[in-house]
Amino acid sequence: MIIIGGGAAGLMAAYGAATALSSRKGHRKVSVAVLEKMPRPGRKIMITGKGRCNFTNMKDWSAFSTHIRSNSNVVRPAFYNLTPERLADFFRANGMESVTERGDRVFPESHKSMDVVDTLAKTCLKEGVRIETGFEVSEIGTEEDNGSKIFTVRGRNGGFFMGSRLILATGGLSYPTTGSTGDGYRFAEVFGHSIKPCFPSLTALVPKGYKLTDGLAPDGLKGHIDRSLPLSELGESLCGIQLKNPVIAASGTFGFGEEYAGLFDVGILGGISSKGLTLNGSYGNKGIRVWETPSGMLNSIGLQNPGVDSFVAHESKIMRSFGCCAIANLGGHSEEDYIDGARRLNDADIDMLELNISCPNVKTGGMAYGMQPEFAADITAKVKAITRFPLIVKLTPNAPDIVAVAKACEQAGADGLSLVNTFLGMAIDTAQRKPVFNNVYAGLSGPAIKPIALRMVHSVAHAVNIPVIGMGGIASANDALEFIMAGATAVQIGAATFSDYRTMGRCIEGLERYCIDNDIKSITELIGIV
Repeated sequence: MIIIGGGAAGLMAAYGAATALSSRKGHRKVSVAVLEKMPRPGRKIMITGKGRCNFTNMKDWSAFSTHIRSNSNVVRPAFYNLTPERLADFFRANGMESVTERGDRVFPESHKSMDVVDTLAKTCLKEGVRIETGFEVSEIGTEEDNGSKIFTVRGRNGGFFMGSRLILATGGLSYPTTGSTGDGYRFAEVFGHSIKPCFPSLTALVPKGYKLTDGLAPDGLKGHIDRSLPLSELGESLCGIQLKNPVIAASGTFGFGEEYAGLFDVGILGGISSKGLTLNGSYGNKGIRVWETPSGMLNSIGLQNPGVDSFVAHESKIMRSFGCCAIANLGGHSEEDYIDGARRLNDADIDMLELNISCPNVKTGGMAYGMQPEFAADITAKVKAITRFPLIVKLTPNAPDIVAVAKACEQAGADGLSLVNTFLGMAIDTAQRKPVFNNVYAGLSGPAIKPIALRMVHSVAHAVNIPVIGMGGIASANDALEFIMAGATAVQIGAATFSDYRTMGRCIEGLERYCIDNDIKSITELIGIV
């Protein structure tokens, strides 16, 4: 058996062939050769994650399959034939212990990716597999031998192999420095396979120095990233924190991330803004809390939350485990609440503090601070003097002059701004002839508010010199692009997650596709261009 490609897939295929076939009754020990063009096998594993690469993920099929762009059933048999648990057991049985970290990712206990490669290679060699490195395939074909088809493989160095079976494990067209230059497409076409134009899955959005490949991709495969250049995670640094991408889960719609962890890999997000916190915690409002409206929803939750102390001790650790930017959203009913809450949050393992001076569900405190520039500036300055984190001030769209409030917060020391929170709305129960909500008014969110929110983000972003996080009705990559072009460095998505938990993941993919299709080297090129 000939296997072209000595990466993780090729080495596992070699081990499987050498053990499975030879174990069958009546079969002799099968001869397996792995042909790898690079100087050593597993090159991609070695350079991934700065020498520290996870080799599997312990998520079950329902979570794993959400990351497969096309029909996930194609991969299902492979997943169950070698489950993450079985793979970890395989490495353990061959001398490599592992540890499971945030996001269910499994790493070698040594934290050295070379141990993954060495274990695979040594295991293959132990089973008699021949690993030929520096063997670049130039030609493949078939011959007839006594009525049987024989595969032939020739190398540029003059080498020649023949085998009754052939496995292509070259990978696609991804990182040319690892040898993944699209050879597999060419080899597959020799045998009549059709090649479907493909698109990278959830990769880092817009690598630094990114460009499209030129001349490497076979016909019909336009749109691959040339990954021979240095890579970086996407995105503008937000207040000194590098984001994976500009998509952040909005406060009040995502809990602390744990609630959605069973549905998709929360770690793909650029960040999470926590449930709105108050100093002492709150059970929230009584009565009806959520009411559907045309193209949106009204909510009167009332800042239900466990309180700052509980967050520091428990929920902040959950947020941190996902590996994305952790933002604590802090509200308050008084100046003392804000200051004491910010002081206690200094003990939390977070990246930023988002100051909620805009929530329309709080009868006292927040709404008053966000409505007038002088009040907003006063509380911003006092919290800024206390917190050790970059301070994002979240603005209310209900202020008479949101630009004036934004400027006042900037002058008071805010490191960034987020806008908009919900608009004040109302619903009436005509059967009972009274307001739906006990507090009469509630916060309106969803696609209905997007055009107004976009206008406000545009106005504020062009009036201040600090980063702006845009939100309000974003439900797609195109919506996010509008906010970014209007001046937002990042975006938050909230209500759309309620209707489809996959919205943020699809948004990230859509942003990446837009950059590739339009030859955008960095998403930052689009910030504020309108």
